[in-house]
Amino acid sequence: MSARLVRVLDQTNQVTLSFAAGNNNLVCGGAPSIVAVNSTEGGFTTGALDQQGRPQPYSSRGPGQCFAFCPFIAAPTFGVLPWGAGWRDFGPEGGATSSSAALLSCALSLLRGEYPRANNTDLRVALATSARKTPGSTPFYDPATGFGLLQVDGALSALPGARGSPLYPLLAGRGLYRLPTSPGGARPLGATIVG
Repeated sequence: MSARLVRVLDQTNQVTLSFAAGNNNLVCGGAPSIVAVNSTEGGFTTGALDQQGRPQPYSSRGPGQCFAFCPFIAAPTFGVLPWGAGWRDFGPEGGATSSSAALLSCALSLLRGEYPRANNTDLRVALATSARKTPGSTPFYDPATGFGLLQVDGALSALPGARGSPLYPLLAGRGLYRLPTSPGGARPLGATIVG
């Protein structure tokens, strides 16, 4: 799947794609390590958290190769989680970012089911504004945990008012962005997206 196809599918609002951030952080020594289609602005990329709400050491860090807000959000990787066509017990040590992506996929399905007319930007804003900050994360956006810990109940509550959020223009924009220090601080890079 190419980055261009992911962006086109996202703009149709008929498809919502979730991706795992990947497990390359230790290999890359903490440098940005979310690459290829996992870092495309049209997808929802998730990082992995441990039982204390901290990023798993292996969970890839952003900003993404193609889009700064990667990972977009973070989810736990321990305990019994949706996996394939069933469930898997990852125990206290946790699974990889694929297990956190399964939780994000379930959350996106629930949000789509409850609000079928919501577009993908609405979903991004609801997830970002409802996310809970994790221990040691930066105030607005963190390269390891994105906007924070996935909060499905909060996203359900936030979705009806998503278009009135100050984040809406930022997350509705197309193209690469530098990581902002505040919702209004993003600036286009003027780079070309490869894909």
